[in-house]
Amino acid sequence: MSSKYAKLRDKLPAFEQESSYQDRVNAWTLENVGENPYDANVSELAKRMAGLKRSKEIAEEQIYGINVALEALSQLIVKIMQSEDIEKVALSDGSSCYLSYEVYPQVKDKIALLGWVKSKKMSEMLSLPWQTLRGLCNESSLNGSPLPSGVESYLKVSARIRKNGEKE
Repeated sequence: MSSKYAKLRDKLPAFEQESSYQDRVNAWTLENVGENPYDANVSELAKRMAGLKRSKEIAEEQIYGINVALEALSQLIVKIMQSEDIEKVALSDGSSCYLSYEVYPQVKDKIALLGWVKSKKMSEMLSLPWQTLRGLCNESSLNGSPLPSGVESYLKVSARIRKNGEKE
């Protein structure tokens, strides 16, 4: 079953990766598939892709665990350093561990914030989240409606792996 966006394949220009990234993609293809990649067996390529996706999932799980450990250590170090009124600890390799203070805002009243932004003449700084803009453009493209002013759309076609039993 084809995606509902497949019908846009000949209507939208193809998405192009940033050139330095695409150069790396091309180099990987040459090194791992060869000079005639279109002669490769698509089933073998898909099998390899599925294996790499699983390897990525495992690596991401490991990174998540490392991030949890880093946060636990940070919280513990902060508690100890604050209780002992220490701002910095020098390490034997010449590096240092120090307390960093950052303000993290959280919007509680979007209307009030929008009024403040307008009063400060900062409207040009407002932006639409990319997910929302993509949804609007998807809908417009499927309906044949014009895209929002100042927006161009491209169609990126990707191969995906669906695990056995996953819904489409």
